[in-house]
Amino acid sequence: MKLRLSSSIISDSIVDGPGLRMVIWTQGCIHNCKDCHNPQTHDLCGGFEIETNEIIDKLKTLKLQKGITLSGGEPFCNPKL
Repeated sequence: MKLRLSSSIISDSIVDGPGLRMVIWTQGCIHNCKDCHNPQTHDLCGGFEIETNEIIDKLKTLKLQKGITLSGGEPFCNPKL
């Protein structure tokens, strides 16, 4: 399965949730919220696709991270399971 991302995965964010976190920036959003912080992530066809196995492999290498943040875009606009 593939996910559409708006940027590379960040392994060491300290501003996207509590503690050191991995951030997955998804692409695509249909909400059009006023004053959105990430309008560049709205295009459902923008960004790039990545295999979920690549994300899982990256997750397996993490050591100090306290969690994962799904951001974007709207993470739930990605594939239907």
